[in-house]
Amino acid sequence: MASLLKATPISVSLQFKDGDETVIYHEASGSIHLINELGVEILNALSERPLTFNELIDAVHAREINKFESVRQFLKVGVEEGLIEEVSEEEKE
Repeated sequence: MASLLKATPISVSLQFKDGDETVIYHEASGSIHLINELGVEILNALSERPLTFNELIDAVHAREINKFESVRQFLKVGVEEGLIEEVSEEEKE
């Protein structure tokens, strides 16, 4: 069974003026993160519902832009930083 991933709640999102990066405040940890455009897409997709890695790749159109490694790296850091968590199949709905 593939593991499911979901974004943890984020309380505030501020857009930088250049539009390339976003600052988010993660209320649970009290930390601030600088996120690139792909990271924002990933968090938005995972905020809608838990997804498997393959579902996430499709949701952020990473197959077309060949960003597998960038997605993997963001997920790794996102889990380490508490922005993303693995959930069980029962928590999917």
